Amino acid sequence: MSAKHTQKKKVSLISVHFVGIVLVILNCGTSDEEAKNDNRNLHNSTSTFIYNMIPENNNAIISPEYSKAINTFSVNLLDRVYNDEQFFNKNLVLCPFSVSRNLAVLTEGTTGESKQELLVALGGQTALDDAKDALSQLLYADNSVILQCADAIWINSNNYSLKPSFRNTVNSKYGVEIAGLDFTDVSGTVKTINDWTSNNTNSCIKEIINEKDISNLTAAFLVNAIYFEADWTSPFDITKTAKQDFFSPAGTVEVDMMSSNYYHKVFKTDRYENAKLFYGTNNKDFFYLDIYMPTTVTIESFIRDYCLSALGNQDSLPYQSIQMPRFFFTTEVKLIPMLQQLGIKGIFDPSQGEITEMVDGSAANLYVNDVKQKAGIKTDEEGTKAFAVTVTGTETTSGDGFQDVIFNRPFIYFIRAGENGLVLFAGIVNNPSANDRE
Repeated sequence: MSAKHTQKKKVSLISVHFVGIVLVILNCGTSDEEAKNDNRNLHNSTSTFIYNMIPENNNAIISPEYSKAINTFSVNLLDRVYNDEQFFNKNLVLCPFSVSRNLAVLTEGTTGESKQELLVALGGQTALDDAKDALSQLLYADNSVILQCADAIWINSNNYSLKPSFRNTVNSKYGVEIAGLDFTDVSGTVKTINDWTSNNTNSCIKEIINEKDISNLTAAFLVNAIYFEADWTSPFDITKTAKQDFFSPAGTVEVDMMSSNYYHKVFKTDRYENAKLFYGTNNKDFFYLDIYMPTTVTIESFIRDYCLSALGNQDSLPYQSIQMPRFFFTTEVKLIPMLQQLGIKGIFDPSQGEITEMVDGSAANLYVNDVKQKAGIKTDEEGTKAFAVTVTGTETTSGDGFQDVIFNRPFIYFIRAGENGLVLFAGIVNNPSANDRE
């Protein structure tokens, strides 16, 4: 084999884009009035969305082991991203669940040390083996809440084909849609992938790749899109929303503080205050927003030292009122540096050549050259309503001696699901007034 041909194999790549489209809501691209009157059951709107192909299974559960694995990965990823200088002391929204699904799919095509690195970061083999049952329960848990998850691989069909064993595994375990494209038609490839992204996010994310992302060495794109839409089980009273101070890292800012007479589950320690706000009506204890406001420790210290134990806290919680600000912002992040900090290195190294079980074709040494995520979050009095997660707070007069929880300082939030509290989305609010309507 010539040195020239060997070098060509070493630089061949697979381009993987993680698209965490978080909490996309009804009124994205519509007027407020249209959103209020839109009662579509998006679960059945197959003309608009390409849904994951995992079927309903009444016996499927989100196992405790799977929740623990994904939650640990979520906290670790949140920690690495937040402590990056681009995001420190800023607002942040991530979809760790989306990233974990992409990494799990990629793990199925990887061997050797690179595969072991992925498994360690994801929390072990259970993050792969229990993914199907977990997604099946998530997708069909509560038909008053919309959670959709779509996965796709586009392969450069001129040079490569997916190995049958890999194709069958990722289709049956993760519901991945697979399609071949002519990557020499750069504009057509970009349009196909971006149209799919837009279709699966109700047009809230219209572009995830551009023509610069495709070269003659690009082998494939692996994309995941997640769409979440939910109203609070008990909406907030908009007449009680009022201007109040929020103590951000940069100083005091004035925000729209929401409140309600509904009693939410709260929990307080000497380090943080916590509240859980539930979504939906048919299975109202399944999906919920979990908020943590550190009181005597910093945000970064809480994430690093206390967050995992707090997420696993099963103590009974008294019911109290809360106050919480509206907010709306987006995040776009290149994730390779953070994933490397989590110990995932081999798949990004062209010399490793351990993504060997994914494709047949002219390139033996595939590696990942791009991992990125776009996400957004919005809060209002009704629930999750726009292109993001809706975090809403309430207020009432407590009658049992406990003080209300007022989220007027930086806080961490998670959108969770199921008895074991699987983390779907995660983020940090440092300044609710810093709205980013990308």
